[in-house]
Amino acid sequence: MTQASHQPASAGHTNGVTALPNATPDGEDLATRAARTRQTNAHRATYAAEVLHRHGQISHSDADDMQQALVELLTDLHHLCDACDLDLAPLFEAAGLIHTRETQAA
Repeated sequence: MTQASHQPASAGHTNGVTALPNATPDGEDLATRAARTRQTNAHRATYAAEVLHRHGQISHSDADDMQQALVELLTDLHHLCDACDLDLAPLFEAAGLIHTRETQAA
């Protein structure tokens, strides 16, 4: 019995169809990928806003604006890290790097 080997398509071709010159490796157009990234990041921002709102309710916060509410949440995250013997600074730095990578495509 003869085994057929699977050969990857050559760069720029998918099943005999030439890929668009500005397409990503998975074949998605760069503009489409950028739009999808913006949409995903907008969803993440919405989730964070919901968490911030819920944190304000649970902590009985009297924050007047979003900045103050964020400071209170970050302060509580510091307390959580203290309780778990974690350092928030490197975690915050890692989150910043991830944020940069996620927003560069947008």
